Amino acid sequence: RDDNYITSLGTRSYSRATMAGTAATLKSFLLFTELQGLCRPGLKDSILVPKQYTDEGLPTFVSWDTVRKLISTQKTNTATGKRNKAIMLLMAIYGLRCREITKLRLNDIDWRNEKIHIQRAKGGKRQILPLVREVGDAIICYLREARQNENGTEYLFLRAVAPYSKMSAASLYHVVCKALKAQGLLLQKYGPHVLRHSCAT
Repeated sequence: RDDNYITSLGTRSYSRATMAGTAATLKSFLLFTELQGLCRPGLKDSILVPKQYTDEGLPTFVSWDTVRKLISTQKTNTATGKRNKAIMLLMAIYGLRCREITKLRLNDIDWRNEKIHIQRAKGGKRQILPLVREVGDAIICYLREARQNENGTEYLFLRAVAPYSKMSAASLYHVVCKALKAQGLLLQKYGPHVLRHSCAT
């Protein structure tokens, strides 16, 4: 079948909205190639667009007690655990996105005035927020006891194994997704957005 690729997206946990957008793009491309005489007529009609439902895009969130439990289960006797706890606190308390956390630099934290400077992913605006003590303590613990910085980078959160480079947004996503699944939570979606939406609610 010509729409097997779209079907495969569903088995990889892509949302129906993403699948529908991909299907629409493919149909447009096939229409163009048909008009150019590069493919057989009607091929675009073989691509089925997944049906979307009104409430399926509602945010996934958990209770604050669950968030606290998730953060408390991070093994702070390991370098990775110390780092991940600080990351999750930033997501849960400030509702930060992965890209906003990966862009944090050492000088974005004003320890003297207890402020944290955030460059928002949407719009790129700088925002100054009060540094919550629990977050500050977790970051200090990470900096003093876990952060390896042989390359002298100014980015706050680094990989826990060599080379100690800046963490990617995908790495942060994996950290939170793995932690949520380890709790045995049955959620429609997994990932940092769960902590962001839990913060919002």
